[in-house]
Amino acid sequence: MAAGALTLLATTAMQETAHAQIAVFKSAESPWLKDIVLTGLIEGGITANPARPDNGINFGNFLGDHANQAQLNQLSLTLTKPIDPTKSTYQVGFTIQGLYGSDARYYHLLGVSNRAIGDRYQLIPAQAHVDVHAPLLTPGGIDMQAGILQAPMGVEVLDPTARPFYTLAYTSQYSVPFEHLGAMFHWHITKMFDFNFGIDTGNQTTFGGNDNNNAAAGYFGFNVNGLADGKLNIVELSRVGPENGVGALGPIANTAQRFWNDIAAYYTPTDKLSLTGEFNFLHDNGLHAETWSVVTFAGYKITPSLTFNYRGEL
Repeated sequence: MAAGALTLLATTAMQETAHAQIAVFKSAESPWLKDIVLTGLIEGGITANPARPDNGINFGNFLGDHANQAQLNQLSLTLTKPIDPTKSTYQVGFTIQGLYGSDARYYHLLGVSNRAIGDRYQLIPAQAHVDVHAPLLTPGGIDMQAGILQAPMGVEVLDPTARPFYTLAYTSQYSVPFEHLGAMFHWHITKMFDFNFGIDTGNQTTFGGNDNNNAAAGYFGFNVNGLADGKLNIVELSRVGPENGVGALGPIANTAQRFWNDIAAYYTPTDKLSLTGEFNFLHDNGLHAETWSVVTFAGYKITPSLTFNYRGEL
């Protein structure tokens, strides 16, 4: 692979995101209904490009792909009944999220939303899953999510309130999955160690003719929590399964494995400073190709409402 480096700096005084939340059944007698929350979010932005490309596209970028053009990235509504994994009781919840905007173009599931709207602004079910906590096997129990899931691998996510920058690193765009139909399990073995595993139909595919091959894929990995006096957390997640299409490779696509591996360390030495390092390695047997990358992040809170952010990528 060709090696290169990219560094991004920014100060964030107020994210370009409007966010609102209401309790839908606040006065309900049922304790289960009282916890249901409806959240709304609006995000838009513009990516300046002094080169002014003739086609108006920032090559290689997904969420900020249009040069010098303002766009509505996300208008989303999320209905959530959360579960609390710290409680030793059986719990059932759910998350349903609909998202409209330019970001939706890159998070489609084949057979679910890929033919809904063909315009620049599109509509997707970003999430639709049942959440369960079961106090089994260990004191911390097991959590499960089943349905339409946002891919759990990587540092940066679709939710703009959970990432420091408007754009994504190349690793987040090209070396981790985006969306799944399947199930993920989080087994809290001890307070410091979690084991994660799951199975799905593939990256942004579903069943039958909407899957590019006839095989499933899955995750396995771990979390190490509370190291260095509670200041350091480590998340490792690996994934294996065929991801190439039979139409491109023939029947070998059903058995040609792709191996995804991502490990990230989150370190908070002070209340103001946070540091994150991510290493990603991917190998594809079908394409006879592999990639690796390193991404580093830093955030420093200058004031409660002003943060200086850094991102570098190799």
